Amino acid sequence: MDKQFSQNARVCFVGDSITANGKFISKIFAYYNTHCPEKNVRIYNCGVSGDCARLCTKRLEEDVYIYNPTEIVLMMGMNDLWRNHFAGEDPAEVEKTTLRAREEHLKYMHQLCTDFTAHGLPITLCSATPYDEITEHPELAENFIGCNGELAMYASLYAEAMPEISFKNRIDFNGPMTALLQELHDLQAPSFIGGDRVHPGDTGHDIMTSLFLRGQGFADIPEPTAEALRDGTFALADFSPANRTRMEAEGVLRGLGFVEWNMSWPKEGLTTAEKIAYWQAHREDAVKMGVYHIGRVDAYIQEKANEPVWLEKYLAATEAFLQEEH
Repeated sequence: MDKQFSQNARVCFVGDSITANGKFISKIFAYYNTHCPEKNVRIYNCGVSGDCARLCTKRLEEDVYIYNPTEIVLMMGMNDLWRNHFAGEDPAEVEKTTLRAREEHLKYMHQLCTDFTAHGLPITLCSATPYDEITEHPELAENFIGCNGELAMYASLYAEAMPEISFKNRIDFNGPMTALLQELHDLQAPSFIGGDRVHPGDTGHDIMTSLFLRGQGFADIPEPTAEALRDGTFALADFSPANRTRMEAEGVLRGLGFVEWNMSWPKEGLTTAEKIAYWQAHREDAVKMGVYHIGRVDAYIQEKANEPVWLEKYLAATEAFLQEEH
């Protein structure tokens, strides 16, 4: 099977906040549009911050199939880990919780892949990007040792857990990016993952773009090396105007998705006006959750009624990007 996206493909990237960030996805889209425009590929970001495989199963109809995809790219795992438990002092309890989280992750990844397959959608399955256990950040996020090994374990078990699923392609982010983190550490060079140890920065998304496209067989993509990263000589093309417009609308939609799908509240059966009224009345609940949550809720209150407008802007910008002169 050809590992590249097919002619006239409509590809949905499904994942968590690393997917929702969208930078590597937009650069993959840009590559297809500039290097093989005859394929007429369209790519849609279906990432939601805070998502995990279990929660993702609940949003497929409204947040993935709405784009009428012909292919899926799936990356989950970072939030399935229940990362904080790795700080536990009882090794037996840590192991027990780790196994329970692993079992749940594999169960719902299987459910997702079964659903995609039932819809006739070829799946490109990606291993999760690394949790950075290597870089010293004593003043920042606590280092939950064991998280990245577990992410690698997830990836190693996918074939065993889903023997009946035939994947179009498998992209390994975790292995090569973990190796690069170690090499950068040895060179005393900065990490490409932020201080929270989870989210790749702009350079990290360039690395992801390279690994993805090289994994699809595109030989003209530069390979990221630690030396090039240290010296600042590894970078991919920046965003075009139309691609930036896509990302602006995409960011609003992904922010709405975070509140809609990954904050627990009685949204079933509510109208848009009722959803907005709910969060206006419960804004203080979000304040208690933290800065990120209240920011998302405030944006939700402001923009939820305009969601159809943002969706139309996103789809129109996607089409404009395909027509953009390069």
